[in-house]
Amino acid sequence: MKKSALLCALLLLAACPKKQEVAAPPATPPTPTASADALPPNHPPISTSADSGATFDAAHSGATFDAAHSGAPMDAVHNGALTKASNEPISGTVVETLDSGGFTYIRFSTAKGDRWAAVGQAELPVGAKITIAPSTIADRFASQPLKRTFDNLIFGALTSVESSEEMPAPMTSRPAAAKVTKAEGEHARTIAEVWANQATIKDGEPIVVRGTVTRVLRGIMDRNWIHLRDGSGKEDEITVTSKDSPSVGSVVTATGKLYRNKDFGSGYKYAVLVEEAKVQ
Repeated sequence: MKKSALLCALLLLAACPKKQEVAAPPATPPTPTASADALPPNHPPISTSADSGATFDAAHSGATFDAAHSGAPMDAVHNGALTKASNEPISGTVVETLDSGGFTYIRFSTAKGDRWAAVGQAELPVGAKITIAPSTIADRFASQPLKRTFDNLIFGALTSVESSEEMPAPMTSRPAAAKVTKAEGEHARTIAEVWANQATIKDGEPIVVRGTVTRVLRGIMDRNWIHLRDGSGKEDEITVTSKDSPSVGSVVTATGKLYRNKDFGSGYKYAVLVEEAKVQ
């Protein structure tokens, strides 16, 4: 009887369903944070923009870059700038330019009002018509080097520049002007002498000429185009290119390099031209 009772008890236990083990829920993953080990020694803490997902170096004193911003300068005091991608070309006319940290900030007028943009450093004359291909547009962008905040700033690249000033026309003969005293020194010539001996000019030879400034076209092809006349003969006008910008009517001395048959394309060819001149 005892054996039978024991056998029955064992059979009943075997027939009962086993208790299911419930797995513990997975631990909540920690919120990702910037690891101190991932930063250079003594690097200031970083913050993240919830709007763009881009990481900004808020304490950096120069221009930093983030891949999401396609080369946009991230200045020192830009926390809170809201950025968004944009690829619609924007065109307008240059009103003002400011250079800072390898970038040129441009205020330009459009059909919808004035806009500001930052592009790689470029020399743009006021009045030039430009087109910019934006990569990012930032609201409330504060630039520490310029000590100003832009309500809305376009970051991008210049795709076209059309100067408001025409290319300086090649020199044509005019009636003689008031005579100016010839410059002094080994390489000094009157303008008439240059024209009379143009066939013997060796490109790049030094030249010194003195004359009255009759016209100045500024900021074209990264230089100023200065027309001089000296009254030395029938052909008494020559064009000089320079970084200097004398006033019309002043008598100046230009020291530079002489070239002949300079061709800039589009029909702008100069029989004689003084380049890289220092004008005083």
